[in-house]
Amino acid sequence: MVDAEKATLGLPEINLGIIPGWGGTQRLPRLVGRTRALEIALMGRKINAKEAYDWGLINKVSKTGETLKDAKEYAVALSKRAPLALKAILNAVVLGLDTNMAAGVEIELAGSQMVGTSKDAMEGMTAFMEKREAKFIGE
Repeated sequence: MVDAEKATLGLPEINLGIIPGWGGTQRLPRLVGRTRALEIALMGRKINAKEAYDWGLINKVSKTGETLKDAKEYAVALSKRAPLALKAILNAVVLGLDTNMAAGVEIELAGSQMVGTSKDAMEGMTAFMEKREAKFIGE
């Protein structure tokens, strides 16, 4: 999120006499807690980039004019990661959050078993032992 005065996050629907939709009343409390979510939703309060970062809603605050550069750097870093592991991690986190801890750990275990014997896993371990950067191919 850009660190600019006009860049804000919020649930302004209360100001229109309606409630947030698209899961806003459900997702926000899971991300920032009940008290903060209620303050935002009930008051129609907007938060700036610093608050959004401090509350864990965003993971990066970019200077004005540098958002695209920062996003590209992030994309380049992700592109160097093992594709199968990326997919398994995303799957475990997204599906795991919608269930209990035990079921989430089972999802994680399935992902671990899927990638544990992949060519990428072998490449990652070999590269680590040889003290070089791994070159993942998605297999």
